[in-house]
Amino acid sequence: MTEKTTGIGLRHIRIGLRDDTDGTMARPSATHVVGTPYPGIQLSGAATFTINAPEPERVPARGDDQVYYTFHLPPTEGWTGELTCTKQDLPAIALITGTVQWGEAALFEGVAMGSNKEGAEPDLCMWGQRRGVDTDPGSATYGSEIWEAWEIGSCKLTPMPASKEQSAVGEHRYAITMQKVATRITGEPYTEADHGCTKAAVFPIVSKPGKVFYDFDEGDAVTLIYTLTHLPVSATDIYVYVDGVEEPAGWTLVAATGVLTFVAAVDADDPICFMYCTDDILSA
Repeated sequence: MTEKTTGIGLRHIRIGLRDDTDGTMARPSATHVVGTPYPGIQLSGAATFTINAPEPERVPARGDDQVYYTFHLPPTEGWTGELTCTKQDLPAIALITGTVQWGEAALFEGVAMGSNKEGAEPDLCMWGQRRGVDTDPGSATYGSEIWEAWEIGSCKLTPMPASKEQSAVGEHRYAITMQKVATRITGEPYTEADHGCTKAAVFPIVSKPGKVFYDFDEGDAVTLIYTLTHLPVSATDIYVYVDGVEEPAGWTLVAATGVLTFVAAVDADDPICFMYCTDDILSA
């Protein structure tokens, strides 16, 4: 696996409600069927995404008409971001704002913005990716295609309506506020042994076999078969997390069908995350 990459563009972004109990992407309680993993909602028409890392606080110690030491302290502001999309996405706006998409006899669709829920919006999980190339001079696959992905374990998005201009495509803007959390969106806890930290706001990933994709489900103590939403590159290009613990065994995967079968049913309500590589086209 390469350690140095160069990326271009923005190819795919998905969001979903965050399960505050386990840190994974919550499944829709009213409509979800165990065995049919939930991938979240694609933010359609994503054009640009910027992560703003806060600068550290620098406190100089002065004396004798000089600075003799500068303390490097944690920043006093949090991580933020900004996303722009070229499409108005009513289902995503409803999810982000904690409101309900309104419809009237299939004639009209709408969603409330600037509601009384401002400041009480739900916590979200978010992930995305872009295309890249291996630029590690010491890599045996130098120059080959890779994919750069990233996870945001907990954030809030504020939608900003697009401007209306003559002969111009309006861009919907989303202001993002990120939180440092103790788990990845897979449910895996950050640890000093595995990650060198116990909390983080953003988790970048490099994938060489194909595009990174996340599916979320749960156990019901009965279901053994889970059909992924996309076809994996191979039967081995996948990580399976059950209740925040990676499970390298206890299941089989048929890559040609995307069907994963557990040897024993996962306990009821235990969250499952399937993180895998796919060559499928990820369209809107």
